[in-house]
Amino acid sequence: EEIYLSHGSKLTPKELQDLFNAIGDSRGFHTLIKLYLDQCDMSDAGVRVVCAAIQQGKMPSLQWLDFTSNQDLGNESCLAISDAICSGCMPELKQLMIKKQQNER
Repeated sequence: EEIYLSHGSKLTPKELQDLFNAIGDSRGFHTLIKLYLDQCDMSDAGVRVVCAAIQQGKMPSLQWLDFTSNQDLGNESCLAISDAICSGCMPELKQLMIKKQQNER
């Protein structure tokens, strides 16, 4: 399964948390293979919410995780993603994209 929450969705950390809370332990994302969160105006806080859900075992089949083109991602995002990977909760992960969009001048 694939979920696209991308291209101008402007996801806040609260909206992401509400999504994961609504799914709860229903195993709703257990078959999720690709999660696209590109161009969502995400911040470090939003990435932390996604990574916390991963570490809670909500997306064990995830193979593709896309955070590209989110301007406000920084060191905290990289640390949260690293922690999620090292937790072993994404054993199937094959593709991670975190390329930051360059500011136009």
